[in-house]
Amino acid sequence: EFRRVLFRSWSTHTFNLVTESAMDNTFLSEKTSKPFVAKLIPIILGPRNTARHLHDAGLDMFGDIVPWHTWDHLSEPRDRIRAVVEFLDEFLKQDLVAIYHANKHRVDRNKEFFHSKQFRANITIDMLKLSSSLKTD
Repeated sequence: EFRRVLFRSWSTHTFNLVTESAMDNTFLSEKTSKPFVAKLIPIILGPRNTARHLHDAGLDMFGDIVPWHTWDHLSEPRDRIRAVVEFLDEFLKQDLVAIYHANKHRVDRNKEFFHSKQFRANITIDMLKLSSSLKTD
């Protein structure tokens, strides 16, 4: 029963606002994977450059719909939070279902790519780069 309720709730939503627990490090939890697995459009509020890393790894971050590039790079967590809230204040006035359906092919492609060997390879390369940069700091 729980699984059916969970699926029903995911199937009636269009966007997923991911709020990572930590905003000041590079750790990402399973929360970041939810929009891709559940076929939702991601809005991510997390550590600095989270959306950029996911975009660089090959995922569609819907920058034409969700202006993550305006907050993702900000060094202060409060500034990122403020920018996301300001975006949502206007964004939620739109027809989100229509936006979702117009972009469903992109959501489907994200899910497929998220489970691909290529995505795993891209993420592995990114983790190796991060590991190397931490050793030199």
